[in-house]
Amino acid sequence: MNRRSRSISALFCSESRHHPEVTYLLNGLAELYLKQERHEEAELIYGRTLQIRRQARGPDHPGVAFSLHGRAELSMRRGNYEEAETLYQQALQIREPGPAAS
Repeated sequence: MNRRSRSISALFCSESRHHPEVTYLLNGLAELYLKQERHEEAELIYGRTLQIRRQARGPDHPGVAFSLHGRAELSMRRGNYEEAETLYQQALQIREPGPAAS
């Protein structure tokens, strides 16, 4: 196992892996991987941040919208425009709730 794989593995296996604050670091790493076109690694980490944020903060938290946005960006880069649109719409619903949510 190379150093990079060990680092990623440590993020997923450490005691703090479920703490919402970890998602900021994970999200930054996912964004770096996205820019480096390391899409599989970015997808794995974006998925993890989304899972942690949903569990810790609830499905309507702005952090969930942020994670959905990251996954949408990844889908765009991969050319999966329908999935990207769906993810963007989900993020938008969280960020701009309708009148019933007021």
